[in-house]
Amino acid sequence: MKPRIGIASLALAAFLCAVLAGAVYGAVRAFRSLPLDFGLNGWIALIGGALLTLLLSGTLMGLVFLSSRRGFDDAQPPDPEN
Repeated sequence: MKPRIGIASLALAAFLCAVLAGAVYGAVRAFRSLPLDFGLNGWIALIGGALLTLLLSGTLMGLVFLSSRRGFDDAQPPDPEN
């Protein structure tokens, strides 16, 4: 059975898209108002740093997810020899 998307879900998605568009617009306006001259090397460094940050955070979240799924985060019984 195919899940149906209700009007409330569509309204929420539209609202969140509008908030995202407003945030991007505000960030671009604020960034352009600063007296900065990045040049090509500055843009490459900015984009590279952002991509590496996203890659690192995604990798760490994936490792936490796998650790939880495989039971490494479960409580261990006490050691009977101690």
